[in-house]
Amino acid sequence: MSWLTRVRNAIPFLPKRETPDNLWHKCPECEAMVFTKEYEDNLFVCPRCDHHGRIGPTLRFDMLLDPGYSPDGDWPGAPALGLGFALRLVRNLADAVGGSLEIEPDAFVLILPAEAGEAPPATRSEGSV
Repeated sequence: MSWLTRVRNAIPFLPKRETPDNLWHKCPECEAMVFTKEYEDNLFVCPRCDHHGRIGPTLRFDMLLDPGYSPDGDWPGAPALGLGFALRLVRNLADAVGGSLEIEPDAFVLILPAEAGEAPPATRSEGSV
């Protein structure tokens, strides 16, 4: 046994640390090595060459749509009439004929002018919806 082998065996070497395989991402455009976390935080765009990486449809929809969205439209905090479009439409139509739309915490009140020969509209009592 040579002296080099004895010295090498006597020195306590630390075991190699295990590193995950997905720690780095190699950009296909500029071939730069980028931390996967940095790549994901940058929305899958290379910070060095601005190459846009491919992502799946599920991740793309999660980026685009509001949290808790479902295609059925039954998500918490959703507006009552389809994202306000219907309310704007009703308000514009009411304004065109001289009426108005009032939005209260518990009801929508549509006020339209009476035609000639009709009785005036009944007033709404408090507490009715």
